[in-house]
Amino acid sequence: MSTWQTIKKTMTVGLVLLAGWALALPAWAEMDPAKKRDIQTLMEVSGTIESLKQFRPLMLQSYSNILKTAYKDKNLPQGFWDEFMNTIITDADLESLVDEILPVYDQNFTHDEIRELITAFRTPAYRKWVQRLPTMMQASSEAGRKWGRSLAQSGVIQQRLETLKMKYNLGEPSEGAPQGGGMR
Repeated sequence: MSTWQTIKKTMTVGLVLLAGWALALPAWAEMDPAKKRDIQTLMEVSGTIESLKQFRPLMLQSYSNILKTAYKDKNLPQGFWDEFMNTIITDADLESLVDEILPVYDQNFTHDEIRELITAFRTPAYRKWVQRLPTMMQASSEAGRKWGRSLAQSGVIQQRLETLKMKYNLGEPSEGAPQGGGMR
């Protein structure tokens, strides 16, 4: 299989994973137009649309890494990368993903529930939460990393692992087992 065939196959798999599951759902064209508009509004005010937009850079980075590996001996020109970033996954592609997701909302919520959710997501407290969520997620992630390092460095995990090894009479790891994690 050629490099381009591999790249095309990988790109296809990525898009299929994002939207393929929705193929079995009824077409949104059958959806009540007023409910469809309200679902789109809900997806916008809840931050779902913005979250879906985050798939684009992640997928582009993945494809970019594949290309860099495939063409490691060539210096791909900046023009290629500029065009790559703007043409591989377009805004229209993301809009088609939204269209695939609309039936999920339609099947799981009544029109009245959709309207109630829109009202809830438009509250000042929720808007503040959405606005601050990226910063909070970053801070929470850093707190989690510090917590994990602290727990590992404290020896608590090693002590618990040793207790389990003794309780279940595991003895030492097999010869050639990977080192690390305090297993020995």
